[in-house]
This record gives sequence, C-alpha cells and structure tokens, in this order.
Amino acid sequence: RPALCEKNTALLREGMYADFRCIAKREFHAENGLELNITDFEILSSPAEAPHVSSMDTEVSTEEEIREKNRFLLRGNSNYIYLFSGYLLQAFRDFMLNNEFAEMTTPVIGEKSEKLSFGFDYFGQNAELAFSPQLALAPCTAAFERVFEISHSFSAKRHGSTRHLNEFTSMNFQIGYIEDLDDVINITSRLLNHIAAYLKANHGGFLDAHKITLPKADNIPTLALCEAFEILKTKPRGDLHPTEIKTLSERIKSTQDCDFVFVRGISPSNGEFYIRRKNGGAQKFELYFKGLKIASGSENISDFSELDNAAAKHSAYFDAVKYGIMPYGGAMIGLERFAARFLDLSNIRRAAVFPRDVHNLAP
Repeated sequence: RPALCEKNTALLREGMYADFRCIAKREFHAENGLELNITDFEILSSPAEAPHVSSMDTEVSTEEEIREKNRFLLRGNSNYIYLFSGYLLQAFRDFMLNNEFAEMTTPVIGEKSEKLSFGFDYFGQNAELAFSPQLALAPCTAAFERVFEISHSFSAKRHGSTRHLNEFTSMNFQIGYIEDLDDVINITSRLLNHIAAYLKANHGGFLDAHKITLPKADNIPTLALCEAFEILKTKPRGDLHPTEIKTLSERIKSTQDCDFVFVRGISPSNGEFYIRRKNGGAQKFELYFKGLKIASGSENISDFSELDNAAAKHSAYFDAVKYGIMPYGGAMIGLERFAARFLDLSNIRRAAVFPRDVHNLAP
C-alpha cells in the first residue's frame, strides 16, 4: 500500500523492477497475514514497451498457447511449478551423492541415438542429439561402478499429446554389480522414498503453502506384465497403452493405496538393443505414477556375445562391453512428467519453462 509514500506511485507500471522500502503490518485478511506499506521506492529498470500478457496472470485466465509462448512474462502464481522441479532435481542429486554415485556430464551430440532423435550435419559427418545418456554412461559405469547424470534429452517423434515433449530433462543412473533387474527396481524405489523425505525435510513450508501432497511410495508393488493384463482383463501384448496405464494405476491406488506401480517384462523398443533378455523375457521395467509412465529401467547386456551387429554403430557402448563391463543396469526418470504428476497438472508442457514440442520452437 502506498499510503506512507511521498513519491508518486503512478510512475510505477508493469514490467518495471524496483527497490521498495516498506513497513510490514500484521493483517489477518491479507495474503500470508501481512500488509506492506510502501514508504519509498527506487526504479531499477523499465520495459521498452508494455508486455502483451500480464506478468501476474494466474495461469487460469490465459490460454495455454499464450502461456507457453510467453512463459518468461508469467511472474505470478505459476512460478512455484518451476521451483518445485528444481527441488526434485536437488532431491535426486542428494540421493545419488549420498549413495556413492559419481556425477557425469556426457555429450548430447553423438553418432546415433538409441531412439528416434534429431539428425544434423556435424562438419561433414552425420550426427544425432541423444535421446538419453544411456550409451555414453555404459563406459562410465565400467570405470566408476555407480554413475548418474541430469541431462537434456531429445525425441523426434511428432507427438501431439499432453504427455510428450521433444526436448525434456532426464534423471539417469547406472549401477554396476547387480544380480538382476530387481536390484534396479529396489534402488529406484529407495530413490522415490528419499525424494519424498527430502522434500518434506527441506521444503515442507513450500509444500504446505502450495498444498502439494507427498505421494504414497512405501511398498511399491511390482507386477509382471502378464499380471497387469490379468488385472485389466485385456489381451496380453508387449506393453501397456496409456489408457491401460491409467486404469492400472487407479486399481493399485484403490487396492493398495500406493501412487506408484512397477511393471516388469516390458518389450524393448527397436533402438534398445542393450537390454538383456533372460528366460525368454526382456529385463525391462516401467514405473507408473498416478496413471502416467514417468520412468523406465533395465538390466543391460554385459556379455559381448549377446550383442547383435547393430550395436557396432554405437562405438562407446560397444567397446565398453567388448573390453569388459560388470553386470549392470539403470533407469531414466523424466523430470517434467514427474513434476506434472506430483502437482496434478493436466499437461506436461505446464511443467516446462520453455516447452519444446511440434508447435513450440520459440522463445
């Protein structure tokens, strides 16, 4: 409130940054229980022109497309989403560092991605942006046994759904000396519990202020793919459709009061040549959170004789296995999907500061 200020507050306009001196007064009806009375102010910078979207828009009155293209102007209530995403990254890194994982920074430019990605000319050579650091982390695992990376990931599929982005942030880890896929599932489960505990201990006030409820992550059920289809009463296939994932999650929530469920035995996609097959089944799992796939993981091939010729295109991974690597596996969690499910956002694009999909290249 400007009542105590001698300067003309009409000089202030949207888009300015200013240094305010205020007197705080307790006020029961005010937001956060405080009322601020301006006594003086100094304008630090002014916009060249008025923004065409209100910087205090609450993400309700503005259309989704306008929000996506003008995210940097939205300095109001929606910003907690992006703060929260940062807290998830903190929690992930905290778990990894406290469990003797070494942080890696591998390149996103490579000879070939394991899944459909963006290709371009790299000084006369064909190159692609990586879908994940999976192939580069293999030799790192051989050297350091436990490694993790937070990286940009790319997919060139023309998705038009509320579940996909063409550039996203992935949280990846690889762990050596595993016995089987259960070791990867168990450490992923421990990670989820740590994230919840970390958020409560370090950002409890933030969670309360924004009414964010921590998910149920204790005793996460693990189903074989065939068991999932029995629950759904549908014909078995190599994976689950999005509607089936949603239905399965709802059943698990109602019967076991858990927001997560692991499903193992998922068929690898064409590019996932590194996933081990054992007893006729693929050693791959997917993790579903409130009806959305947020992660996948696998036990990977460590025996060179199991690799097919296609792997030769990926020299770093190929050589790591050729010259010796311990039994290992790992997982990748998509940050934007994870945050969107945590916050019950209907569209994954709302969890990205600058969403990149088939419609958005700018800003």
